[in-house]
Amino acid sequence: AGAGRALGREGTGLAGSLAHATTDTMAMLTPGNAASMRGVREAVDDGFDAAERMHDQTWDAIHEAAGENAEAFEAFVDGYLETVDRSYDELLAAYDEARPHESAGDADG
Repeated sequence: AGAGRALGREGTGLAGSLAHATTDTMAMLTPGNAASMRGVREAVDDGFDAAERMHDQTWDAIHEAAGENAEAFEAFVDGYLETVDRSYDELLAAYDEARPHESAGDADG
């Protein structure tokens, strides 16, 4: 999961670089609009900062959910094993009760 988080951050960084290059190119093509292009670049920065925060929050939620699911699965397995053990013990007890018991006369044959 760490690799997924790093890959997502790298993708966001590349997209941010592309957006900055685009706004820089637009600023060079329209020199009279430098102030508005600064505003655009700030908006782009704010958008990518928000995307990175959301990305981090998403990965944190995924890790938390995975941990909770692992705990729930372990609890399920423990309960299942207890049920199997109890059922096996009950089966053995029922078998012991149902089979004919040898008497002293039967043993002498």
